[in-house]
Amino acid sequence: MGASFSNRFKRLFLLLWVMWAGSIGSLPAHPAVSSVRSPNPPDNETAIARLISRPILTILRQHVSPSIPLLVEVTDTSSEVLQHWIRQVIEDSSLKNNFIVYKKPGEHLNLYFSLRVTRPVVRVTYRLKGRKWVFFTRKVERTVRVGFHVQLISPEQQIVYSQRLEQQYRDEIPGNAFKNLENPLLPFTSGTKESSTFINKIVEPVLISGATITVVYLFYILRSGKK
Repeated sequence: MGASFSNRFKRLFLLLWVMWAGSIGSLPAHPAVSSVRSPNPPDNETAIARLISRPILTILRQHVSPSIPLLVEVTDTSSEVLQHWIRQVIEDSSLKNNFIVYKKPGEHLNLYFSLRVTRPVVRVTYRLKGRKWVFFTRKVERTVRVGFHVQLISPEQQIVYSQRLEQQYRDEIPGNAFKNLENPLLPFTSGTKESSTFINKIVEPVLISGATITVVYLFYILRSGKK
């Protein structure tokens, strides 16, 4: 009787193990993602502003003399709020770096460079990492993506630079902090949540399968003890 019970338990344990291994082995492969942990993470507005201003300042330093005025134009945006905000960010950062900025186009086009930013796209996402346990806070991987086409036209009306730029910033923040990083007055700073593939497809099957095996094992141990 004891040998028969032992054989049945071994077969059941083997079946549960095969089911668990199958749930892991069938998962698709995903590339590794590197994240930076920020003790004092910038808010979303600041992160977006940096992704826009830094590459543009690099372009200006390469092609524009600080003595020649600059006119900034932003078009083809999803909202007027985003359009005015991007223009303000570029103008402010240009002024801080000693460039002369025109607020409105003048009559003489041969007096300034024209910087045109079109079709900007901004996206913020939060990917939950791990579960929220009793004494620990869940971590969140934040990704800020910005894309836009930038064109620089010289005073002689020659296209000096024209290219679409894609910028990305990624870090890891506390799970209860992401709401404080958004500006309710700027809708494009609000992010969307994405569930973690690792948690949903690896950790949860492991926990569920492990719990099932443990329960079945204890059941058979108690049952055999009564006999």
